Amino acid sequence: MKNKITKKTLLFKNNVMTEYEIEFKREGFVSLFNAQHIYLELNTMQRCFFDFLCEKMNTKNQVLIDTDHRIEFISFLEKITSGRSTTTIRTLVNYINFFIELRLIIPFNSKRFLYIVNPKYVYKGPEINRKNILDNLIKNHIKYKIDIQSLLDIPLSKIEFPNIPPPEFRTFEDGSIEILE
Repeated sequence: MKNKITKKTLLFKNNVMTEYEIEFKREGFVSLFNAQHIYLELNTMQRCFFDFLCEKMNTKNQVLIDTDHRIEFISFLEKITSGRSTTTIRTLVNYINFFIELRLIIPFNSKRFLYIVNPKYVYKGPEINRKNILDNLIKNHIKYKIDIQSLLDIPLSKIEFPNIPPPEFRTFEDGSIEILE
């Protein structure tokens, strides 16, 4: 399968006609409408960087945001703006921290520079990937050290808990848990 969709068309300029083949990128990411309230918190540069990260994430929504990737974004930004815009690595680090605060990205399992772009708002690949990623993150949020609030549709404080003591469980070295009967 090609990475591009092509469409032929006729173009006219100064009474001269030519046939032209337009190329459209086939791959990309899906941004869901339930993130609009968060996107309003971002300035133009932050949104550009976030979209760049979404393009770089894999189909598990994982993205590496190390120094090389930050430098790559700065080069990309300078290229697409013909040098009219630039930023610094320090600024991008601040953006990353802001994205974490907004829960757009989630630090993954305490691995340095590895993040998950929150599948609650964005995903890449088939929709079943999104469902599987959400299932995995919710099931293993303790193991992966993920704040469950990042994945909930309402604040945790609004969820009513029955007055039932939690089950007894044991925790393994890898962070997984087992409910004891």
